[in-house]
Amino acid sequence: MSQVDVIIPVYNELSTLEPAVRAVLAVNEADEILIIDDASTDSTPQLADELAAADSNVRVVHHPVNRKLGGSLKTGFAEARGELVLYTDATLSRSEWEIMKTHAERGLEMVDSILADLELIDVPDRTMLRNIVELHHEKLDGSGYPRGLAGEQ
Repeated sequence: MSQVDVIIPVYNELSTLEPAVRAVLAVNEADEILIIDDASTDSTPQLADELAAADSNVRVVHHPVNRKLGGSLKTGFAEARGELVLYTDATLSRSEWEIMKTHAERGLEMVDSILADLELIDVPDRTMLRNIVELHHEKLDGSGYPRGLAGEQ
């Protein structure tokens, strides 16, 4: 299988960087996430370094001067190691992130509706199916969603 890298160029994205990285990690398809910090003037560079320290699949490149989006993408493509390279931005707003997180709840509603329509509401594997749909973004370190489960929970 080909290696997939995801480039996330950032400039002063303190409030949106972590949700964007977590969203890419949650998909579980990227071999490496490259955060290209374009000389941010807030705490984005420190947060990017923390995210990289917390996950070996995240790497950060810091620009000493702002090179704009084109310069960040050029750096990202030059640094990428994967055969497939994708790009996303970190401008997911807090409200967009909250909407995205509702898909697990909506998935549960769909499963329950389908099982009810097929009169399978009492099948033994119903709980397992519901857990897969609801908990597929849990990381068991408290950083996942929707419940933020940790340890043996």
